[in-house]
Amino acid sequence: MSYSFRPAVTAEAKPLIGLYSESGGGKTYSALLLAKGFAGDMTKVGMIETESGRGEVFADDPLVG
Repeated sequence: MSYSFRPAVTAEAKPLIGLYSESGGGKTYSALLLAKGFAGDMTKVGMIETESGRGEVFADDPLVG
């Protein structure tokens, strides 16, 4: 059996991330921080609210922005 090596090539892979935790475990906050990290600026991030306004708790958070 023979093996061959090749140089790594950068690809435009999209991240697939799942957050799992009990209620109150910080999933929404973590998701917002991840989005900020990927986008670089919270003005480029949109949030679809499905939890009766629970995400709005972080609207004035200084770390989330």
